Amino acid sequence: MRQDILEVINSAKINSFEELTNNVVLVRHKSETEHLLSNIYIDYSNQTYKSAEDALRRQREIVESDFFRSTGNAQWNFYYYYLLSDDKFNESAKTKWASEVQIDTNFARKRVLTLSNLKASFPFSSILSRTNVGNAKFTDLANQWIRILREAELDEVFSEDLKVSTFESAVDRYLKSTPIKESQEEVAPGEATVTKVPGKLEKLVLHKYRNFPKDKDFTFSSVNLLEGRNGSGKTSILEALELVLCGKTYRHEALPVENADISLHISGSTEAEKYEPKGLKKFQDKEHFWYGIPPSYKKNNLYKSFNRFNFFNTDASYRFSTTEEPKAIWTSFVSLALGGKTSELSKRIEGFFERFSTQEKRITKEMVDLATEISKLKGDLELLNSASDSRQLNGVLLSECSDALGLTFAADVDEVSLQSINRQLNDAKTKIGSLVDHFPNSESISIADIDSIHARAASALT
Repeated sequence: MRQDILEVINSAKINSFEELTNNVVLVRHKSETEHLLSNIYIDYSNQTYKSAEDALRRQREIVESDFFRSTGNAQWNFYYYYLLSDDKFNESAKTKWASEVQIDTNFARKRVLTLSNLKASFPFSSILSRTNVGNAKFTDLANQWIRILREAELDEVFSEDLKVSTFESAVDRYLKSTPIKESQEEVAPGEATVTKVPGKLEKLVLHKYRNFPKDKDFTFSSVNLLEGRNGSGKTSILEALELVLCGKTYRHEALPVENADISLHISGSTEAEKYEPKGLKKFQDKEHFWYGIPPSYKKNNLYKSFNRFNFFNTDASYRFSTTEEPKAIWTSFVSLALGGKTSELSKRIEGFFERFSTQEKRITKEMVDLATEISKLKGDLELLNSASDSRQLNGVLLSECSDALGLTFAADVDEVSLQSINRQLNDAKTKIGSLVDHFPNSESISIADIDSIHARAASALT
């Protein structure tokens, strides 16, 4: 085996591999419990091919027998890597065989790559192989964002109850230190009511439920297919399961299901689980234990997490596999990988970010203008302090007020004009004082400095 390939495998801490014939290494990727996750064939013969058929023929000869010996999900996780040197990889990029091979999924998913690509493909596998999947907790990105936003008092970004607020009004309230906060009530302490993951669903009995489906008793196997025309009750069966497990359904969360009598038999449980819409603590404990999302207020949000993690978004999957538009690819990927809640919250955060950015530019400009005015006032203060008599002080004030207020005065100014200047100085003091109050951390000038200037001006008018 090539030493550089061995180093890549060892760096990923994968110890189940073997050298096959014809310059191929088979890596058997397993979990900590020795559960087989995937078979990865690394073909380092460094061959290029005249056609995709030639490349696929070689892959089939190596993989075929092992593929048919595998059972269950293992057949979905065969990978075949054509490892090429950099120069041959660049050469193959100009031919059709490499692109055609990589869209073929018979026996294995295929990639044509270089050693650097191979190194980049293994860290994710190594993380999975060192993770005890059975005990792994979900990392709920949306919940982490909500925690950070709540600490910053930005509840209006995420709260379902507060989303009626416009971006502009919410940002304005936040800047005025009057944000609206989501009401929270801590969950009453108590021992967890859920301590294990449920077993397989064995039987569903609809004692009292909707008119459809007509059949009311369903026994499940490992894989189940629901077939029927529109309106025959296929969705009702799924929602009955959701009701028992979660207390609500995602499609009809606001509609109460009154007088429903539904039983669900689960393997490993001696008694059937009944539909009980008011078991708040039980549903919160389920959400915490199943998805790693701790309860924070007196609400049942289990049905939302159940929808995120247990229902596959076929619409997003279809868009992701068929569209070529970059934005649509990204949107559908986010919906599949992160869930609708995270996708929606991401849009809200982007909207608030734009508004905060606009306000930041405005406030920055005001601070620059304020700094300029403060610098000017400091100069005025120095001139006023250096004035030796009231006549010289009047001249300084007249000159500075002319520049600051855009006024023009005659050489000889009577007392009425000076009183007018004094009123304008009062207005300037009020305006500058409000700016200083708006930025209390400014250390360049204080109201006391402005008061001192105004006092000297007043004395000059007497």
